[in-house]
Amino acid sequence: MVDEFIFSFILTKLKFSFYVFLLLIILVFVLGNKMFLSYTLGYLIGVANFIVLSLSTNYIIKKEIKYPKLTQFLFFTLRIFVVSLILAEAVSKGHNVFTLFLGFMVLNISIKLSAYLECRREG
Repeated sequence: MVDEFIFSFILTKLKFSFYVFLLLIILVFVLGNKMFLSYTLGYLIGVANFIVLSLSTNYIIKKEIKYPKLTQFLFFTLRIFVVSLILAEAVSKGHNVFTLFLGFMVLNISIKLSAYLECRREG
């Protein structure tokens, strides 16, 4: 079961990243329909990756696991393997690599931007 803190953390970060996504999607939409789809697919892959990362970290922290480092490594390897397969399939279908990567990185960029804005607000 996911506790309340991790759930609110995931929702907060996803909400901010969605605003950044919408801001950048206007730019990508102007470039063309194919890039728009690639960007959206990359963003959805990034969101799924972030959710799995958050839930797996929560699982490792909450449970008394005998080998937490091994469990963390297995979750990491599985996430990277699945994301790599999805991205490889998308590229083979003709999606633009750069817009896929930009969409995938929106969540990472928005988390860093959110942390920067929170630091500026507090201090």
